[in-house]
Amino acid sequence: MRLKKQIIRYSFEFLVIVLGISVSFWINEWDKSRSNNAQYVKDLKSIQNDLKNDSIMFAKVKYQLDRGKLKINTLINEIELYQNKQIDYNEFSSRMIKIGFLYDNQTFFMTDATFKSLISSNRIDLFSDNLHSLMNDYYESIRKRITDNNQMVDNTSIKYYQEYHPFSLYYANAIIDEGYSEFKARITEVDSLDETLINRFKKYFKKSEIIKIYSTEKFLNHTSSLKNRIYKYDNQIKIFADKRKVIAIKINESIKASKK
Repeated sequence: MRLKKQIIRYSFEFLVIVLGISVSFWINEWDKSRSNNAQYVKDLKSIQNDLKNDSIMFAKVKYQLDRGKLKINTLINEIELYQNKQIDYNEFSSRMIKIGFLYDNQTFFMTDATFKSLISSNRIDLFSDNLHSLMNDYYESIRKRITDNNQMVDNTSIKYYQEYHPFSLYYANAIIDEGYSEFKARITEVDSLDETLINRFKKYFKKSEIIKIYSTEKFLNHTSSLKNRIYKYDNQIKIFADKRKVIAIKINESIKASKK
């Protein structure tokens, strides 16, 4: 009888211990799951904010591209009129002054701090395979292509302004000397400038070495090359922006799903 009571007591104590361990394990798992979910939602929102920053940057770059395309097409038309002797050099230079700074080669830089953190901490494993794949494509493959395209458009623009269209730099620098920021100087139109500055530009175009630069076939050829690069970059930016939209939609859906 005594043995039976001991067996019952020990069995009960064993069950209590097992139950206590199981409950403790369940609580730990529940707390870990809750903590992971909270971190997951936090990461989703961080990615969402990064993508919003990218969207703002895309808009700025696209604005400069649209503005640059309009100006460069106008310039090519003026070059052809001059080379076909439909306008003289004075009229040609006046129209270039009117165009002002040709193209502000503002390039896109991705906001990828959150993604890098997800990869280094392995928290990316909390994301669905589909979303993980989309993010890898955007933050790895697209980033590489963006870097390459940024470098190409920067190099092409720098060489073009230094060797084939120096007035653009002269124009911006003259406005900077008036107290404007570099960005503001590049987007300032000639109509807002005073007559003194415009006369400086007219004198600039009367220099023999400048006349030579703007009277050669190279000016048209390299302006056309820059146009080609601008249009290619514009097309790439559209592709990048579309991929950003796809990820943004998936992130928004995941945030909504996490609240249910």
